[in-house]
Amino acid sequence: MIFIGIAVALALPVPTAAVAASVSFFAFFHGHAHGGELGAAGAWQFAIGFALATILLHAVGIVAGLTLGRFGGKWLPRIAGAATAVGGLWLATGA
Repeated sequence: MIFIGIAVALALPVPTAAVAASVSFFAFFHGHAHGGELGAAGAWQFAIGFALATILLHAVGIVAGLTLGRFGGKWLPRIAGAATAVGGLWLATGA
């Protein structure tokens, strides 16, 4: 989240495949951490809810990104990227 936010804020030309690969890499470990917290209790219900929530969050993110890119000019996506990076730093430091 931090590095993607920085890349967006600085308008770095990162290939889509590289961004997708890095998001997938971190998403795997993020999902694994949540699955590890679950144990065996209600695994199917948890998996279905987790998948649906992930789909919804990705859809909202894609729509927001496309909307910012289309109607926000050049500065609004960069501000959103900077806010994402700052939010990631805030979460990473446990503030």
